[in-house]
Amino acid sequence: MGKNKKSALPVNWLLLGFILSLYVMGFILYPALPDMVPSHWN
Repeated sequence: MGKNKKSALPVNWLLLGFILSLYVMGFILYPALPDMVPSHWN
């Protein structure tokens, strides 16, 4: 019952910030993507 959970808090904020930055980069780079993505299924 006497565990200190404050040590894990900065890691959680760091991971959330990293995930949020990936979403922001995706929204910024989305217009630069081609209309059709080439694929080959043969």
